[in-house]
Amino acid sequence: MGLNVHHYAPRTHAHGACWRPWESLRIIKADNWRRKRFIWGGLPPPRALFKQTSSQQPSHPGHDIDHISFLPFPSLVPLADYRRVLLTLWSIQPCHLAAANAAQPDNEIRSLLLGEPLIHAVSRLLDSNGVPNVLWGNYLLTVYGIPSLSNDASFAIPDDKIPRVRKLFNSAAGLVSCADQNCIIVTIRSRPPPTNHFHLDTEDTHIYLYPLSEVLPNIPSIPDAGDKIISASDLGCLPGPIIGYGKGAFAPEYSSVLVPSISCFLEACLVNYAHLARGIEDNPGCCHDLHYMSWASYLVQYVHPRGYLNLDLLQPVFRNFMINGFLENSTAGFVAAREKLIASV
Repeated sequence: MGLNVHHYAPRTHAHGACWRPWESLRIIKADNWRRKRFIWGGLPPPRALFKQTSSQQPSHPGHDIDHISFLPFPSLVPLADYRRVLLTLWSIQPCHLAAANAAQPDNEIRSLLLGEPLIHAVSRLLDSNGVPNVLWGNYLLTVYGIPSLSNDASFAIPDDKIPRVRKLFNSAAGLVSCADQNCIIVTIRSRPPPTNHFHLDTEDTHIYLYPLSEVLPNIPSIPDAGDKIISASDLGCLPGPIIGYGKGAFAPEYSSVLVPSISCFLEACLVNYAHLARGIEDNPGCCHDLHYMSWASYLVQYVHPRGYLNLDLLQPVFRNFMINGFLENSTAGFVAAREKLIASV
């Protein structure tokens, strides 16, 4: 099958409307549209996305499109979730619309596309109803500068608030928690399933809810977390946009969205990995421990070289693991560091 590689990149216009060039993707086009996959560049490649070659290019008001650059994504992200990803990528809002989208009423959450406006709207709804929340999941990776594709807006909230949030989403946003046990969100085994998930009207976009104690065990309480929780717009702690990396920090108008600090996120990943790895004998088919280890490896690959991961901020047990297990680049060193981590946490 012959491949056609087309590159598109947004231009910036004199009137100030612009696209964020780091939110882009190289699309491999081929003759068979049904063979839809993505290219992963950075870890072993799983497959590639194929789309029927067409002379038509996606159009956006006020924007000419020249090329889409290459963007890798974590191999553990379910491939089947990206069946409509082009619609999501091609709907990225120009900067001059950001303020207007930030003012979207809560009942329009279900019609928003995945991006900062959606995440801000959900977080604002939770905040206004007294539910502490912090961004989680693959979209969070992009905030850290990791080039990850995502189709979900995931949030970690206090365990006892989850039943209340289910009712809140239903009454305020018209969202119903999916109870289908055969839904792909539930059946995918490559990552821990959310406690609840909600399907939006915008193609394959979802909202996930995770109990805080399950994903961020190192944060007993979001309001009392101190500098472990930061604003998603904090450019002092989060990277800005660079082509080839994730999108980086949120725009200033979305500063109310909260995220774990990078060091807090890494420690949470390592705690979760150690706990799950210890119980692997009781559940031999589970690979959730590798999900968290892969996230830690992305921090080493994409965040640490840019200076945004300060190992000195880690507790000694985690700092030693990162140095001996990753930075020394030794298989034997990783195995020894892994065993020590599992025994210590």
